[in-house]
Amino acid sequence: MIKPAGGRWWRLVIGTIALLLLAPGSLGLVALSLAALLVAAGLRRPRERVVAGVAGAIGLAWVAWPATNPLAAALGAYSLIVAAAFASGSLVAPVGVLRQAWRAMCWGIAAVALLGLLLRGASFWAELHWSLVRGLSSSLRFVMLVGPGAYTLYAPAVRLLERTYPALVIGQTLAGLALAWHWHVRIALVPLGAAIGASPESQAERTGGVPHRGGAVMHRTQFLH
Repeated sequence: MIKPAGGRWWRLVIGTIALLLLAPGSLGLVALSLAALLVAAGLRRPRERVVAGVAGAIGLAWVAWPATNPLAAALGAYSLIVAAAFASGSLVAPVGVLRQAWRAMCWGIAAVALLGLLLRGASFWAELHWSLVRGLSSSLRFVMLVGPGAYTLYAPAVRLLERTYPALVIGQTLAGLALAWHWHVRIALVPLGAAIGASPESQAERTGGVPHRGGAVMHRTQFLH
């Protein structure tokens, strides 16, 4: 069993379970990001290779599963690109975790938009919107079963979720990348940076004095820059 260092491991476990319960679609992003981060940090021990292999297999299976609609296909490609951008950026151009996540997310959005326009043309955005509305409508049909009066909530609920969906995707992405980062810090022998909020002393004790990749420990304040 891998015992996390610095902080209470159960908080990370509970956070991971909560995210997967609230947003099951984030599984692919978390798994791919963790695998990519471990590979970028260097697979020095057998357990690192095992975790990276399992996480990578889960993530690839998740995003490669035949998509039922254009939105699902776009989200799969988005998860793969964001995970790769997050890990590669953390390796070659390290900044604070939050800034790194935003940067990777922008790369993912731009790349998916470009691929969609190249493969589907101008109808790409209309197809995404149609898939989103159809999926929300199907998911909220239970509202009509509550009672006759509840039907009036159906259309407003669909419109509300439709308009806030981009914000939900952004929140899930940031949370998923933060979880993947913390797991990689606790699993890798020489992670790409220190855990958010962990003290330099606890990180030095964990790695036996081995410096983090890049030669410096990431302090808590770097999370915001």
